[in-house]
Amino acid sequence: MTDVKVNQSLMRSLKERTELKFALKNHIKEQENKKLVLENEEQQNLTDLQRKNERQLYELNQTIERAKVDKEQVELKAQTKKDVVKVKAEEEASVRITRAEGQQRIIVNEVKADTVSHLNKARTNAQKMIINTDQRVAVMDITTKTDFAKAEAMYQALSQECAAEATNLEAINAEREHQYQLAKSGAYSQLSQNPNTKIVMSGSSG
Repeated sequence: MTDVKVNQSLMRSLKERTELKFALKNHIKEQENKKLVLENEEQQNLTDLQRKNERQLYELNQTIERAKVDKEQVELKAQTKKDVVKVKAEEEASVRITRAEGQQRIIVNEVKADTVSHLNKARTNAQKMIINTDQRVAVMDITTKTDFAKAEAMYQALSQECAAEATNLEAINAEREHQYQLAKSGAYSQLSQNPNTKIVMSGSSG
């Protein structure tokens, strides 16, 4: 009779031990799963943040490149316009002189005095045109330099703004990382303070 009681007690003890071992194993597995979920969420948040930062930096670089292209186009357009006006004025003056000289050769014997007067007048007008053209080119050069200075100022302002945004972006990223670490620490603290939660320390990562 005593042996039966001992065997029953032993069986009950073994059963309770087996149940306890199984429960402990499930608890460990559950804690590992929770830890894995937290680690996956952390990795996903870091990946999303990195992608967002890369996209913002790419957009800033594209803005700077567009500003450089706009600056080069303004310079090229101003220089081309100035060259075209000057060449056209010189061509018109040359044509007028050539025409006047041709007329002089044809009628030199008949109306030499009138032709000479006409030629001189044409040369005078051509010279005035060249002078006026040089003055216009000088004004255009000043305007071009002013436009270039405006483009340069705009480019410098944009570059400074992009640099400031990049600096602010680094500060924002640091603040986000700090807030994330605080939230993570708070989550672990709440888990450890819950009397119904048992955290099992195992593995190389704790």
